[in-house]
Amino acid sequence: MSAQDVTVASPAAPDPAGDAYTWAKKRIDRASKAHTVRCGRYRQREDAWLATRKRMTDPPKIRFAYQRMDVLLSYITSEKPVGRVAPLHSDQKCIDAAALMDKALNVWRRRDQRDLKQYEWMLTALVYGVAPAKSYWAYDRVQETYRSPIVDPTTNEPSGIEEKQRWVDVRNQPSFLPLNPYDFAWDPAARESDLSDAQYVCYWSYPSLRNVRALDVANAKDGAGIYHNTSEISEMVPRDVRQQSNRRGQQRDLTGHVELCEVWTRDRLVVIANNMTCIRDEENPFQHHELPFVIGTTMPNLTGSIETSSEVELIAGIQDDLWMIAKELRANMRLANKLITLFNGTVSDPEKIINALRGDDQFVAIPIDPDSDTAPITWSPTTQLLAAGFDGIKFYGQQMDDMSGIGPLISGDAEDQVDPKTATEIQTLQTSGMRRINKVRAMLYCALERASNLELKLARQFFDKPLEIRIEGNDPDADLPGDEWSFDFVDPTAVMDADLEYVIRDVDEQLDQQQKRTEANNRLTMTLTTAQVAVALNQGAPNVQKAFEDFIEAYGEDDPSQWWLAPPPPQPVAPLGAPPGAAPQGAGGSFGASPPVAPTPPLGGPALAAPSLAQLAMNGAGQQ
Repeated sequence: MSAQDVTVASPAAPDPAGDAYTWAKKRIDRASKAHTVRCGRYRQREDAWLATRKRMTDPPKIRFAYQRMDVLLSYITSEKPVGRVAPLHSDQKCIDAAALMDKALNVWRRRDQRDLKQYEWMLTALVYGVAPAKSYWAYDRVQETYRSPIVDPTTNEPSGIEEKQRWVDVRNQPSFLPLNPYDFAWDPAARESDLSDAQYVCYWSYPSLRNVRALDVANAKDGAGIYHNTSEISEMVPRDVRQQSNRRGQQRDLTGHVELCEVWTRDRLVVIANNMTCIRDEENPFQHHELPFVIGTTMPNLTGSIETSSEVELIAGIQDDLWMIAKELRANMRLANKLITLFNGTVSDPEKIINALRGDDQFVAIPIDPDSDTAPITWSPTTQLLAAGFDGIKFYGQQMDDMSGIGPLISGDAEDQVDPKTATEIQTLQTSGMRRINKVRAMLYCALERASNLELKLARQFFDKPLEIRIEGNDPDADLPGDEWSFDFVDPTAVMDADLEYVIRDVDEQLDQQQKRTEANNRLTMTLTTAQVAVALNQGAPNVQKAFEDFIEAYGEDDPSQWWLAPPPPQPVAPLGAPPGAAPQGAGGSFGASPPVAPTPPLGGPALAAPSLAQLAMNGAGQQ
């Protein structure tokens, strides 16, 4: 039994065809008009990605777009989103709650298989141009059977085994559900990809009738019911399946299932079954009163609609030309491999030549004029056609690689111009393909950041049981590495009142951080090199401590002073004119021998060599 949307109390049963049904049906019809046209574009992009043949008799097509999208997705997902829970206030309670929720989210995402879901979600954005997802609190409660020992009350010893049943929470955490673009429609007046200006959205799902009736308030166990009027709905028949799947633009076998359409607003939720029965009508079950959906796109919205062009659509035209050239090249190569013998004379039956060229026989002899005494000749197509075909495929392939941004990335070609950020003392060359991939990754990260903030709000409402976090240890005395564990606990009472937000580090920010580290490293190296020359020439010394602190701060250390040791005290110097071996001023005396020191040179004599930075470092290490 699974309930995607947890409610505190089940409201009264709605009228199957009352005001709630009319209210939802108007919005469904209005959204479906634009959604049906949009699904046609989805289907074209999907066919280009899968290289779908229009007829089964057509030869198979090369999946150029599939290869490009797979490589592009590999580069986008090569780096995981770097994010963390940040406090909105400076008080210590909020700071501690942010650290606890950061641990809890990591555990929940590992159990939710978040990496695999994000991979599927990002691929949907690349192919269709729109990747919807639902952020909800997953609450699955099942009744399991377990075995328990029977204890004799007199002897207090086990005398047998009995089977019992108990309710167990399988999942009780926030979850991320990637949606099929064919099953998600939004308010036609919406223009922002974050759904901030959308008045409502529609989401179609197709569960089995058995699961729907199990969630009926009258049938559900342990108070987990959310639906009403399920006795008035029936399974979809094949005729209804064809109508519903064709309207959505995707062929699916939905026999035995039920179509549920969820109409969400910021203050209301209505569910319509099979487009004719209202089975749920209540307030928005989430206290954040937002639409629990996010949409990921790969391009900025400049067309006045949430939907934008997909990566496949950019190269679909080039892919069609590649298919045409490849088809002609195969025909020319088949002709080039044929040995067609012709006889000089009058062509009495041209159809024989045409059929010979169309056939699959490798050797064909066509007698044109049997009475001619002329020696036969062998005909073959010119080789320039084959070379032109290969050149055409190479040209269009390069165009496709440049359009998708993969060619320059794989080849490593750099731009002719230097990055504009070189004004900050460093020159960084970046491939044009990587720039484009970073742009796509940054736009997808924006949607993931919004989904993460919705998870924090859901945890604030539904997180009610302490969470145990297992931490793997590294005990050297253990039998195997990782056999020792420790546990940390996240108490919901410690995080429920904290104001938190989830922040994902921007891609450009990561590049800026890397550039900052490179600058600090170069500055430290230059300072050390200059210090050796300046001290030797008695010209003073640059501030090595400042350069070192900047270097440590570039790696995220808040207090770089802990990485810097205080300079050692000055070495005692023997009084001027004292004999060799005499005790310096303020040191030694008759109770101990003083450390050997270099004698002071006489006036006018050669100056002693200044100590090197390596010697100063050794002195500092010895003092430590």
